Amino acid sequence: MARYERVTQIYNILISTREAIPLVSLCASLNASSATVKRLLRFLRDELDTPVAFCRRRGGYLLERDSHPTPPSTLQKYDTKELSSLLAAYEILQNIPPGLIRNKTASLRRHLERLLYQRPNGRADA
Repeated sequence: MARYERVTQIYNILISTREAIPLVSLCASLNASSATVKRLLRFLRDELDTPVAFCRRRGGYLLERDSHPTPPSTLQKYDTKELSSLLAAYEILQNIPPGLIRNKTASLRRHLERLLYQRPNGRADA
């Protein structure tokens, strides 16, 4: 399963309930390790600006609904294939070693970053 599909799946699980969801339940739902699920939760929180929190008292992860009632903007903008392609292209370009080709593709990398982090109002995150 592609990373974006898993992130979307975690988001859909979290948004479907107000209950805290234990890590083991998320792992079972995604058929993934706890390390993978934690990375995906961190991506959802840090890169897509979604208020995912761990509640120690309730023993699981949940969305802080008061601070973010709508889905993350990137999840609203692109379908699975589009975002998977953008992320793959960006990752490939990021892995080019320093040199002439990396210098020549710098503007393309910046453009892909703007596409990936653009908010619904048309402004990119700083």
